[in-house]
Amino acid sequence: MVLHGWRNCSIDFLWLARIYEKELDYNVVMPDLHAHGLSEGDVIQMGWLDRKDALYWLSMFQSDTMVVHGVSMGAATTMMMSAEKMPEQIKDLRFIDDCGYTSVWDEFSGELKNQFNLPEFPLMFSTSLICKLRYGWSFGEASPIKEVSKSPYPMLFIHGAADTFVPTDMVHRLYDAKSSNKELWITEGAEHAESYLKHRKEYVKHLKDFLSCTAL
Repeated sequence: MVLHGWRNCSIDFLWLARIYEKELDYNVVMPDLHAHGLSEGDVIQMGWLDRKDALYWLSMFQSDTMVVHGVSMGAATTMMMSAEKMPEQIKDLRFIDDCGYTSVWDEFSGELKNQFNLPEFPLMFSTSLICKLRYGWSFGEASPIKEVSKSPYPMLFIHGAADTFVPTDMVHRLYDAKSSNKELWITEGAEHAESYLKHRKEYVKHLKDFLSCTAL
């Protein structure tokens, strides 16, 4: 399963689907997340509600070997679903986080500071409360770092060394939060979601090595 990023849609990640089909011999499902592409909804849910949809999509397939690979917001979705109870037919399940954030709160507050030089209070608190009242979740609740700490599944973390949109230090915190079954690859010179663009051959090799590793 390939999960796209914020304000993208599934077809924007045909390059990743091609890697899985042509290089890794996987069948690929490419859903559109809430309020993207062909999916319904008028408000982006930042991966928190999307994780439940992704779990449902996994349950529709009978394969016992599956991979969930997300980029940016799709990576956050990937991590947040990784602590959930999985369909019983899956025996080998692996997750790949490419430049996902630690939490919606961290990402929004960071951009508020970087783009507008504004503090967290009062805007972050008020908008998080509105989100909780309207959609059932808060910015702090939508937290990949909390979920990966509970996840038992193998996970590969990929992040660009020059990423400022989702700062690179976030992946180190995510990696440290996961107790075991984990690998980390920092891609030199890559900005946000540029790891494949800057390191095409190495990207495919890291996927092959991670998915073939029996020690995880």
